[in-house]
Formats: sequence, C-alpha cells, structure tokens
Amino acid sequence: MRELQDEIRAKLDQGYATMKIKVGGAPVPQDVKRIEAALQVVKSADHLAVDANAAFDRARALAYAKALAPYALRWFEEPCDPLDYALLADVARDYAAPRATVGGFGLGGCEAYPGVFGPFAGFADDAKVENGTIRLPDRPGIGFEAQNALYAVMRELVD
Repeated sequence: MRELQDEIRAKLDQGYATMKIKVGGAPVPQDVKRIEAALQVVKSADHLAVDANAAFDRARALAYAKALAPYALRWFEEPCDPLDYALLADVARDYAAPRATVGGFGLGGCEAYPGVFGPFAGFADDAKVENGTIRLPDRPGIGFEAQNALYAVMRELVD
C-alpha cells in the first residue's frame, strides 16, 4: 500500500489532481484496501477513479460494483466488455456513481500514461500539468513533434 500511496503523492506533486488505479489484479477485499489507501492520499473520492480494463465476467463485475458503491468514486471504468450492454446496465443498478467505458462507439480520444510506455506514453516535452490539466499547444502538427523521443522513433520509421 505504501508504494501505491507514494506513486500517487508523486503524481500529485507533478500537478495531477485526479488519480486512476487499476483493479482486478487482486481479490475484491484487497483491492478495496488499495482504494482506501489511495483515498487517504487524494482526500476525496471525487479525485479517485478505478479501471478494470474490461476484464471482469458477470459475477466479478457485480461483486466489484457492490463493493465499490459506498465509495462513490470519480468513476468505475470498464468493469466488463464495453459492448455487453446488459451487464453494464446491471453494474449501473449496483453502482450509481459514474461509470466509464470505451470501445465500439467510434469516438476519438487520448489517454496518456507519462512514465509508463516509454516514448509512446506522455505529453509534449514542454507540457506542464497545472491543477490537473494541460493546455493544448499552439504548434502545428499532429501532436508528436514536440515529444523528442517519440519524434525520433517516428523519423527512424520513415528514414
């Protein structure tokens, strides 16, 4: 739990305001303890979300929905396959706080993981997180030109 709390503190120090942690890699009671440990650091359920990466079957999705409901987190992301509308409806019955899902809708978006996936993970080199947000740059391009490490990888592919 200490490692999770330290990671969250580091991200808060970098300017992030809301954290998202993965769930499902442990039994429900252990994940609940992780959530409680994270809440001690972020101080508000409105600043903590969880993501199950669409990995749960019906029984596990509903077990998590019931276990997480009292926490009313910022959101509970992808408890199951995003196209399993019936199960998502059942999860919504047990978990009234916001839920999130992606896939199958044809919507665009971006999710960044600074420090996780090497040059493919972060923001522009000059981006600064302030109060949980990053300003969009004025520079032309499709977005990777100001990420020097990623730009080098892309140039290597076309050279």
